[in-house]
Amino acid sequence: GTSDVDRALGRFRQAALLGTGGYGRSTDAYTLIMNGVLGRLDWTSVTGYNVDDVTSNRDATAVAGGFFSSQALSIYGVSGAGIPASFRNQKFSEELRFTLPIGAGINWLFGAFYTDEDRRPVSDTVAVDPGTGESEGLLLRTANPGTYRERAAFTNVTFDIAPRFDLQLGARYAESEQS
Repeated sequence: GTSDVDRALGRFRQAALLGTGGYGRSTDAYTLIMNGVLGRLDWTSVTGYNVDDVTSNRDATAVAGGFFSSQALSIYGVSGAGIPASFRNQKFSEELRFTLPIGAGINWLFGAFYTDEDRRPVSDTVAVDPGTGESEGLLLRTANPGTYRERAAFTNVTFDIAPRFDLQLGARYAESEQS
C-alpha cells in the first residue's frame, strides 16, 4: 500500500497531504460509419462523439512559496492546501464525402467536415487539514471553459496515370471559432 492508506509502514512517512496524489480518467468514444451508393456517386459518412473526463488532486502546500498554505492558515486555521481539479471535454464531429468518376481514370472527391468541441476545466484550491486530509474551505476557484468549432469543405481530383502511380490535386477551405 501507500502511506495514504497503510499506516503500518512505520518509519516511512507521507510526503503529500492525505487524499492528494490521485488521478482518474474516463473516456467514452463512439463512431458511426455509413457508406452507400447513389447512382454513380459513392458516399461515406463518418460521425464521432466522445467524452473525456479527467480528475486529479494535488498537494499545493508548497506551491508559490507556500502562498496557499499561508492563506489556508490565516483564513481557516489549517496549514495544508490541495488542488482538486476536473476536466471534461466533449466533442462531436461529422464528415460527409462523395466520390464520383468523371472520366476514364479520373475520380472526383468532394465533401464537408464539421466539429464542435466543449471544454469545462475546473480547478479549486482548498484549505486542507494535514492531519485528516479534510477540506476546510475554498481558497480559489479557476474555471476556463471554452469551445472550438470548425467547418470545412474539401475537394480533390485523382488521375490514374499508371497502375502504381496516381496524381491528386485538391483544396480545402476551413473556418474555425475558438473561445
